[in-house]
Amino acid sequence: MTYKFNIDSYKKLHESFIDLEYDYVGYDCKNLTGKKIISRHDIDMCVSSALKIARVEAKMKVKSIFFVLITTPLYNIHDESVKDSLMEILELGHSIGLHFDASLSKTQDDEHNRCTYECSLLERALNCSISVISFHRPSNFFINMPEKFIGKLHTYQPEFTKNIGYCSDSRGEWRFGYPTSNSFVKKSMPIQLLTHPIWWAKSNDFVQEKIDSLISDIVNRDRLYIDNNCIPYKHEKVFKYTLKK
Repeated sequence: MTYKFNIDSYKKLHESFIDLEYDYVGYDCKNLTGKKIISRHDIDMCVSSALKIARVEAKMKVKSIFFVLITTPLYNIHDESVKDSLMEILELGHSIGLHFDASLSKTQDDEHNRCTYECSLLERALNCSISVISFHRPSNFFINMPEKFIGKLHTYQPEFTKNIGYCSDSRGEWRFGYPTSNSFVKKSMPIQLLTHPIWWAKSNDFVQEKIDSLISDIVNRDRLYIDNNCIPYKHEKVFKYTLKK
């Protein structure tokens, strides 16, 4: 079955869980039993899409945790607009975690040092505490790791994946079936729901169209920055425009 990925469909998804009387909880929930849902977002590509989803959720009284990927070239947590968006996500009542790309590390010690450093960067930038980590495109090692990582909870511990339901929209599709059809939900048991804002906030119908739209946004953003900060480029643009007239 084909499912639409847009804002209206996203609202309906959470309306379904609200109608089922599910409570939205965090990874620190002490009694993860019964009708409880952990709503997780990995911000792989676009913070503005994450903010759009965060605003929709806030109106529905849905609380989520948004995981920030510090090492992506697609956004920078120290950019004023990005930082403002992440701060607003916190102000809306959501939480922030670290989305950690372990593949950039060469050794286990390097993994630990990098992750510790990235957590501290994020904490200083947003003035918040980072207590949970999600791994970006995790290897089987991390997926099957039962213990905490650098003393912090991570989203692939068995209590969040094997002992409860798990649904993900990775690659812009429901890889484990539609969330409310999950066997754990059918039994009124907890579930971890992973969604990526880029698939829902962009109105395009297909994955490639959504990514193309994002690429266009990035190109326009960078062109505007260069236009405002490189005088020769700006003057040459004006000169060429004058010649055309």
